[in-house]
Amino acid sequence: MNSYPVQPMVPASPVNQQLVFEARCSKGKLRVTNDGILCLFPIFSKVPAWQIPHNTLKKFMVQAWGFSFNVVIVTTNGTFQVEAISKANLEKLRALFSHVQIDTAPRGGLYWYIDIRKRTHVATYTNQCVMQREVEKASQHGWMPQTSAGIGGHVSAAKIIGGAILLGPLGALAGAGRSKDKITITYVRTQEWLAQNS
Repeated sequence: MNSYPVQPMVPASPVNQQLVFEARCSKGKLRVTNDGILCLFPIFSKVPAWQIPHNTLKKFMVQAWGFSFNVVIVTTNGTFQVEAISKANLEKLRALFSHVQIDTAPRGGLYWYIDIRKRTHVATYTNQCVMQREVEKASQHGWMPQTSAGIGGHVSAAKIIGGAILLGPLGALAGAGRSKDKITITYVRTQEWLAQNS
């Protein structure tokens, strides 16, 4: 199998595009052409839902789900998701795009935010740095904090206001200076993500 280096692509004419990889997934077929275009064809469709040139790929985020894998494809143009791809086909995909970084979550899933079946998630944090990192990661995958609730001690109003000014809408969450306290955040999917993945 070919491995595609990172370099600018010259679009191929439809005549010389050939299929070098095809795999079934829950939403149809994942295909790779000989010029390094990764595309998803929905079930019963001859038109791809999306196409990704190999030179825009940044990383694959892989999470085991039962006997198959969910893959979030992170590109310079956004994220694209493939559900329920077999282990054998995942290995072939990795070999084709060996230049692409791969992050693998352990079975059971540390990366709740890449599960495309989820529409809401509730998380409780005791560490502000962990909370801020997870809020940022979740926002990159179509999530936004809807509500938050603090449990325990006091929260500095100055830190909340300062955080909101410095960090925008998530600032109140990130700026809340909690030491031994817990904060619970309810995450929901953004409207843009829902429109793209319905």
